[in-house]
Amino acid sequence: MSKEKKKIEKLVKKMDNTDTLITFGEEALTFRKDDKRSVETLAKIKEDQKNQRIKDIKEGEVSLFYGLNMSNERAEDETYQQYKDRLKTNKGLQKIYNTLGREETIKRYPEGFAQALLQAMEELDNK
Repeated sequence: MSKEKKKIEKLVKKMDNTDTLITFGEEALTFRKDDKRSVETLAKIKEDQKNQRIKDIKEGEVSLFYGLNMSNERAEDETYQQYKDRLKTNKGLQKIYNTLGREETIKRYPEGFAQALLQAMEELDNK
């Protein structure tokens, strides 16, 4: 083997042994996936974001539908089936909102409909 190939193989081995680093936000916090402090800090950031979403919805600064495409027009990158599914989902969410009213909907979905849909999708993926 040539010297260059040995150097390349050595570098590849070093690269395989490195951890993935993730940098978040303006604070430029860097997290290691196996560091306990990083996991705790990330959980704290997610909890703070959740609390802020709940506060914004209760104060009326953000809609319960925030983050959802409620348009009746088909998006450019959307297939016809995705479009029909989105319209059906939107209609169901509007029906829930109209049936329960704003206050009861906020009690049941404090983080908004988008977050509720994400959580439901995660539960389906975990099953």
